[in-house]
Amino acid sequence: MSNVWRPLERNTYQSWIDSILNEASDELSNWESGFIASIQMRLDHGAILNENQAAKLEQIYTKLTK
Repeated sequence: MSNVWRPLERNTYQSWIDSILNEASDELSNWESGFIASIQMRLDHGAILNENQAAKLEQIYTKLTK
């Protein structure tokens, strides 16, 4: 049985971004801020996040939100 990565629902990623921006936007580094903007743009255009992008977004979400 292989361990195939599957992206979460777009709404989950959007919820993470909304929480980050609402709760901790002033705590984002310049790189994180640019990354979030880039991911938001990708989601707005219907793109699917790859495994690394999703993992980094989750890491930022976990680090900065309650």
